[in-house]
Amino acid sequence: MNPHQSFKKQILDLILNSEGISAKQIQKKLEISQPTLFKHLKKLILEDKIQKIGSVPSVFYVPLKKDNLNLIQDFSENNLENEIKQVISDNFLYISPDGRIFNGFEGFVLWCQKRSQKVFKTATEYYQIFQKYNKFKENGIIKASFKIRESFGKESYLDELFYLDFYAIERFGRTKLAELSFQAKQSQDGKILNKIMEMVNFKIRDILIKYKIDAVGFIPPTVNRKVQFQKELEQKLALPLPHLKLLKLIIETPVQQKSLKSKEDRILNAKKTIFVNDERIFENILLIDDFVGSGSTLNQTAKKIKAKKLAKKNVYGLGLTGSLKGFEVINQV
Repeated sequence: MNPHQSFKKQILDLILNSEGISAKQIQKKLEISQPTLFKHLKKLILEDKIQKIGSVPSVFYVPLKKDNLNLIQDFSENNLENEIKQVISDNFLYISPDGRIFNGFEGFVLWCQKRSQKVFKTATEYYQIFQKYNKFKENGIIKASFKIRESFGKESYLDELFYLDFYAIERFGRTKLAELSFQAKQSQDGKILNKIMEMVNFKIRDILIKYKIDAVGFIPPTVNRKVQFQKELEQKLALPLPHLKLLKLIIETPVQQKSLKSKEDRILNAKKTIFVNDERIFENILLIDDFVGSGSTLNQTAKKIKAKKLAKKNVYGLGLTGSLKGFEVINQV
């Protein structure tokens, strides 16, 4: 065994027999150089033998739990139609309790194992439910204007409402885009936000072109976070259009929309807290929000834009994800 192999094995043994160990602690125990240590750590991570947790300066290395993925081979060899396999490969995402992201087949099998579900039967059911929701999509865009009209009737002020995906589907929960958006919002993880950008960037730009949008407005957040999802989204999209000045004003105590259960309360909340601080006039305006539950905020913002006559033609709404029903509360975000 050459010295390099010996170092690699010693590093792995140290990590496997620890509950978490830092590079500094490994270096001190083995008395090796920092470049050599990090070279082997990188290899062990690529080989799926260890996992790096945390960020500088607090980084620890732990054993990577080997999940039982034997069913993946069975899954690929069974009689599932190719279309079902493709739908799962493209759309399924599972985030494990320890924060690891698994896409496609691997994620689906782990999800089934976690719930003691038979892979073949569950895959067929997932496909059927997916198709039920997929019928609403046209070129990856969902026209959800029916939701606003069902919720608000004659008090509907959005000319069209779009989703890039539904927030959740029955039995399987949050969709891939919703799960990533939920995790990005909760963890404020920039890497997850980059994954979201890969999924939404071109779809949003397609809407801008198709509907001749000449100004956009990002719905401001209620909760004060160090990293604001909407602000990050606005900056990373870098849409080459004027940005409408929208304000979220808190008079006394901030009340989140998700905490309000009735339509009337949500309308009142949006009416009293969202303001349009702009006098510029445009042809078509697109309002962008992250999750659309009731649609009250988007609808009330559109109402205020129209009251000020800032849109000569239309005001559109876009939610990264949203609910299927007319009036629904998404209280997980």
